[in-house]
Amino acid sequence: MGFDYLRDGFLALVISTPVLFFVALGVLYAASLSGKYVELPNGVRYNPSATAGLAAVASIGGVVLTYVVWNLWRGYRSVLRDKLPAYGLVFFLIGYAAFFSFIPAATSGDLELTVGVLITGVALIFLGYVLAFILAAYQLYKQTGESLFLAATILYALFFIGLVTAYIGHILMYLGASRAAERRSTPAAPPPPS
Repeated sequence: MGFDYLRDGFLALVISTPVLFFVALGVLYAASLSGKYVELPNGVRYNPSATAGLAAVASIGGVVLTYVVWNLWRGYRSVLRDKLPAYGLVFFLIGYAAFFSFIPAATSGDLELTVGVLITGVALIFLGYVLAFILAAYQLYKQTGESLFLAATILYALFFIGLVTAYIGHILMYLGASRAAERRSTPAAPPPPS
């Protein structure tokens, strides 16, 4: 059953990532067309429509990410029996929340708070990413021997080239979890008659 949880979690990631990305781009583009900016007393200017739209997309993304984390948590705990990848998911989720709390911090005009929130969020996301995706993919490869998990490990490690490698890694993890789930549900063939 653990691979089914992993398959569901990675499928949600594969579908929601591009949808939320393009919705966020659309919101920012639409807000930029309004040309309305508010200036804070300290001189910081921001577009309230863009801020509200990004906050809404980030909230929806948080709900989706919570669903993903819940499924991957159950899958990792069931399949790997290792706590590190599962706790990496928690770091990733907390980092996501910390990162997107830059929106209210930025609108307050406090530059130190905004930078501190961004650095904290990125650090937690990076730690969670390494544990929840790179380490987990490698452990799944060692346990199952499925080459898709090894390819995902390599692509996850190459995220600095472009985040598209991480997205392809999610696709490979989904396919690897699907194959592993099918193998576990298929009964072993009886030995040939002598």
